Formats: sequence, structure tokens, C-alpha cells
Amino acid sequence: MERLCSVITGRLGSDPRLGETDNGTPKMTMSVAVEPRNGQDGPTRWFTVTAYRYLATKAAESLRKGDNVIVKADDLHTWTWTDERTKEIRTGVGLAAYDIAASMRFDTLTTGATARRAAQADAEATGQ
Repeated sequence: MERLCSVITGRLGSDPRLGETDNGTPKMTMSVAVEPRNGQDGPTRWFTVTAYRYLATKAAESLRKGDNVIVKADDLHTWTWTDERTKEIRTGVGLAAYDIAASMRFDTLTTGATARRAAQADAEATGQ
């Protein structure tokens, strides 16, 4: 069976929100802003990204508002609503993520493995 995949790269618009489904499964939700590339004109597009289980808890622990992320998802869905203030019909786009990674396009990243290697090097240098 083929698996269609959506990939977005953007910046977190808020800290991830960690909660649970009705049956107690960890569920994380975050908003991701995708801006036009290389100075092209166009609106910023917002996506609501949801992750479950281990990925939900790790993303909530690791990511913060403003972080650059890459999201891989295999479930894209849309919904519409009427903005009560402007009376405009709006459309939302959601992604159910199966992988989330920090993007190093604009940021420097320190991973757990990097931190462990640095601590080990410090211990060796001090003879511990």
C-alpha cells in the first residue's frame, strides 16, 4: 500500500499544548506558520499539527514557540467556520504528524547526543 506524505517546514506560532484523548492517549497540538519562500509574495499559511503517543510527549518537551520545524504527516484535513467578528468564512488545515524534526535552516541545534558527548569530553578532560 502506498503512503502519501505531506511535508511542511515552518515556525511554531505557540508552545505545543499537551493533553490526552478521551482514552488517555497523549495528544499534542501546535500551530505552524509556513511563510512564502525566498522573498516571494503571498500570505503566511497556518497549519494545526497534531501528534499522538510518544511523539506527542517528545515534541511537547522539546519544542517552543518560534522554533523552526519540519513536519511529516500522512493525514491532511480541512474544516471551515465563520469568523464571529468579521463574518468571513475561514478555512483551517490540519495535519496528523508521524514525524517532527527541528529544522537547522536558520537555527543551531543541540541534541541530547551532542550534550552527552560534551559532558563525556568534559569528564575525560577533568579526569572523572
